[in-house]
Amino acid sequence: MQEDVNSIMLYNNLTAMGIVSGIPFLAILRIFQSIVQSANAALLPDPARYTRYDPVHWIQNI
Repeated sequence: MQEDVNSIMLYNNLTAMGIVSGIPFLAILRIFQSIVQSANAALLPDPARYTRYDPVHWIQNI
């Protein structure tokens, strides 16, 4: 009976450590994901640079 209690306590301690150590890992993943997203956004062409007409003038011409 005491061995069961000890194994349950050990399991609880290990899962708590796993959860606590998993939080920084998730934060690092999130930071990496935001870096990749901003890099992808920087690589996309700027749509305003390649439009032939100024939107305001285009609306006035209709």
